[in-house]
Amino acid sequence: MSKDINKLNKRMGKNEKQTEKNTNEIERLKRENENMRRTISNNTKEIKQIKEVQVVEMLQKLKPQTEDYMYTYQNIANIVGISPATVSNIAKNKNLSRKL
Repeated sequence: MSKDINKLNKRMGKNEKQTEKNTNEIERLKRENENMRRTISNNTKEIKQIKEVQVVEMLQKLKPQTEDYMYTYQNIANIVGISPATVSNIAKNKNLSRKL
């Protein structure tokens, strides 16, 4: 009987160690996941800023030797990969709206 108890105690010890390893691994993965979320969030903000700069530059570009704009809001939206409404909002916020 005491052999059986010793075996059970030994197994329980192994299970406790494995549980502790698993718990530590879960915590490590949670931290890694949070770091990835922060990185994604920062990258998303950077991409948005880069697109805004592209839009502003394109809104200001004129055709050579004319006073016509090189790009329409729709052209800009297609090139940058955003909606024409977003182009319009950026233009409005930067005081670059075009009068029709």
